[in-house]
Amino acid sequence: MNNEKGYTRVSRKGSAPPAATRQTPPPDDKGPSSADKKRAFLRHVRRLVQAREHDFLAVIPQEMADLCQQELMELGIPDTRVSEAGVEFSGRLTVCMQVNLWSRTASRVLCRLPHFRVGVVGELFHRTAAIPWEYWLNARVPLLVQAHALRSRVDHEGLIGETVQRAVQKRFNDRGFSAPAAWTSPRQDHEDIDNRWVQRLLVRLENNRCVISLDTTGRHLHQRGYRVQHGGTPMRETLAAAILGRAGWRGDRPLVDGLCGAGTLAIEAVLLARRIPPGIGREFLFEQWPGHQPKTWDYLRRTARDAMFSRSPVAIVAIDQDRRAVRIARENAARAGVSDDVRWDTVDFLDFRPEALDLCPGLVVLDPPYGVRTQQDTDLEGFYRRLGAHLREAFRGWQVAVAAPTPELARSLGFRRKRWWHLPHGGIPLNVCFATL
Repeated sequence: MNNEKGYTRVSRKGSAPPAATRQTPPPDDKGPSSADKKRAFLRHVRRLVQAREHDFLAVIPQEMADLCQQELMELGIPDTRVSEAGVEFSGRLTVCMQVNLWSRTASRVLCRLPHFRVGVVGELFHRTAAIPWEYWLNARVPLLVQAHALRSRVDHEGLIGETVQRAVQKRFNDRGFSAPAAWTSPRQDHEDIDNRWVQRLLVRLENNRCVISLDTTGRHLHQRGYRVQHGGTPMRETLAAAILGRAGWRGDRPLVDGLCGAGTLAIEAVLLARRIPPGIGREFLFEQWPGHQPKTWDYLRRTARDAMFSRSPVAIVAIDQDRRAVRIARENAARAGVSDDVRWDTVDFLDFRPEALDLCPGLVVLDPPYGVRTQQDTDLEGFYRRLGAHLREAFRGWQVAVAAPTPELARSLGFRRKRWWHLPHGGIPLNVCFATL
């Protein structure tokens, strides 16, 4: 009989996912009962998924990998390793939960299954079909297979994806379960991928070696859930957190976000200062798996909440001359539960002086508008020169971190002693200039 697996929840349009139940045939005198089958299934899940250690990858650009590695070390995860794809580590699913909950810089967390050799398409199919997918995947969550091939005999990425999809479905069907459907694009079903649960399966063939990775995160980790509105092209939350980390700011001295925009830098600063996990207010894909341990997950979140500070221990100021930007930033901060931790002000940063708020030296972070966020006739070079002059005159003794699209604009700031950080941001090269004034 065809059965539908699922001891997990399925989300629709961002709402709380309904509980799924596994359909089993009615008991008879010749075979095990439905309850017996369920207990046997859960025993296999515990043995093959929950009790074993697995290899994981925190996906992150190379320029930010050392910050992510430091995060993992602070979580007590040993033997981390930086690779081309990000930061690799091992552990049980509990470790995966912790990284999803606490990482401020990673893009997503992947679970890597044991690799195997592949010479022909048939071998890929049979080796993939031998993996116990029914203990890993929720059949009610559609499957999106993304393939990449490099220097391998099987090098047609479309064929690789189709083969893996068919192999997974065969494994489910052979074990008497309904198989997960193939994910269809939003253009076909008119739904946004970010509003649905989609199980990504990443297949990489390199030198005839196949590695299959399961996405454990779901929506990108920068989607904390608080930034619903913005006024242009905002800085990603993960990048904002990385800039704070690169500046060495740990919530131990004042911070001024002088061009706050959507408020991302100020909000991320409060989350860090109050020790609030960035993933505390969202759901993750691993919660949909048969191997998910709700009691363990609840314990990790409860422990994190108990350790949070009730208020920011340092002053955090966010200002912008655009009243609409300040309103949007405050609303985003309210969704994050940190609006009262920020001093908001509508003023031109070039007129702002820290002594007006009796602030001792700390960190100034600035993300000036640039590229598609500005009009073509904007004199950006002149603006950066005025910005640098104001910082040197009004913020002596402060550390500054200023984002710029080009090194030339950053040099216009006129800082004598500085260090650079070059990294990509949404397809636009970004340069962050750090200096102490």
